[in-house]
Order: sequence, then structure tokens, then C-alpha cells
Amino acid sequence: MRTGDRGRTWTEVRALGTEVGTDVAFSDARHGYVTVAEFGDDDSGYVMATSDGGRRWRPQLVDSAALRRDALSAPSARSAFVLAGRDHLFATHRGG
Repeated sequence: MRTGDRGRTWTEVRALGTEVGTDVAFSDARHGYVTVAEFGDDDSGYVMATSDGGRRWRPQLVDSAALRRDALSAPSARSAFVLAGRDHLFATHRGG
């Protein structure tokens, strides 16, 4: 879903390309991530990243282990953190 008026109205965004998104984290209206349980037939740890408010999404392989639920954070437009497997912490400070 996408909003341009601070949550008053929402529009469905169908550009993610998968229905298996689990966690969503946006730092602002344009920059965000969605963790996905699989990408194609690969069940490694992927996130989908956007820098245009969800109009386009880029798949990014994070780890060979699955990403944890409720373990995604995007505190700024360029920074994000996610946990994978039992004890893997990943971070970016370049937007992905």
C-alpha cells in the first residue's frame, strides 16, 4: 500500500512481484524495504528495496539463510538492518 497524504488515503501498489512479503520498513515516503520468504525458487534471505515510493522494487540477496520475521529496520533513507538465521546481523549505509 502507498499513501501520499500521511495515511489519510491508501492506494494498492502491485509492483512488488511477489505475494510472500513479510516485513515492511520505510524510512520516509520514498525509501523502504520488504523482506521476502523466497525469490523465484530461491528461499535464501532476500529483501526488495525501493527508492521511489514503491513504483519499482529491486531484489537484493542478503544471506543464504532465511530472514527473520519482525527483524527489519530502516532508520534513514540510506541505512537498513535485518537479522537472518540464528545470529546474522546485516546492515547497509548505502541504501542496499
